[in-house]
Amino acid sequence: DKNRDALWDEMFQLLLRFKEREGHCIVPTDHEENERNLGIWVSLQRRKKVLGNIKALREERLQESGFIFAVDQNKWERMLQLLLKFKEREGHCNVRQRHMENGMNLGKWVTLQRSRKSIGKMNVAREEQLREAGFTFAVGQNNLFAY
Repeated sequence: DKNRDALWDEMFQLLLRFKEREGHCIVPTDHEENERNLGIWVSLQRRKKVLGNIKALREERLQESGFIFAVDQNKWERMLQLLLKFKEREGHCNVRQRHMENGMNLGKWVTLQRSRKSIGKMNVAREEQLREAGFTFAVGQNNLFAY
């Protein structure tokens, strides 16, 4: 359908604009670009890939643009990079629970990592990466991130 193709192309161009400005294609679900809900469109593309009903040409164009279909792994790595930047600037990994870094809730992510470790659901490789970064899983009274 010609109209659907035109709409897809329009949304793809908005994605490219977002990437040029932000440096990545991981669009928050509630993000609007040019009064269009780019975040929902991006989520739909991922869903179509999982269901196996994305057109091959569209999938190829998305991949060539740097679009990441498996966001969870990439997001964890991006959050780790934000933690490393935070540590470089602040000298520690004790992030306040509500601390935002580059528009991402780094504090919530740090809390989630501690929680996953405490219930035995932490991936061993990820735990090692965090330890190498100087991350402390045990929260002491002197830490300031429980705000």
